[in-house]
Amino acid sequence: MKNAGLIGASLVVSYTFFIAAADGLTKKLTTLVAAPQMYAISGAVMVGLCITTAYGTSKWQSLRTTCKFAMALRSAATISAALLFFQSFRLLPFADVFIFIGMMPLLAGLMAAPVLGERVSPASWAAVSLGLIGAWCLFPAGLDSATAGHALAMLAALAGTFSIVLSRYISRHGNNSLAQVFYPNL
Repeated sequence: MKNAGLIGASLVVSYTFFIAAADGLTKKLTTLVAAPQMYAISGAVMVGLCITTAYGTSKWQSLRTTCKFAMALRSAATISAALLFFQSFRLLPFADVFIFIGMMPLLAGLMAAPVLGERVSPASWAAVSLGLIGAWCLFPAGLDSATAGHALAMLAALAGTFSIVLSRYISRHGNNSLAQVFYPNL
């Protein structure tokens, strides 16, 4: 048991070091590279790691998916969300965009019924409704002040939520999680 504690503490220290190093590297890179290029670099690194991981498997089985159409939709939704969020961050202050990011779990609750066929209880509908009303209360100067940036942020939140819900759908019908990382990043 003493070794388990030492191993656990070592892992926590190692994890903290790697996260701090990654944060420092990201902050340094953002002074040299624009956000869209940073996103492309991040995607390329993820694709490379997925290919490296898949290389040892039999005939690249870990990159295959049984839900090709859902995976294509998920990839398109992920890319759309990223592009829409970039544009909304260009047009709005961070605080305004984060209102829409905060709405994503609520939107996932709304999308679960039609996309996943889940039964949503009346109490859950009430909670989601109150959450959306609460998010609207955070909206600066009311809904009359909505701009194109706000519309882009809402579309981004919808696309990002759709991607997350599709991920749950794909997980139900297949067991290949590496493909879910690979294709949207590709």
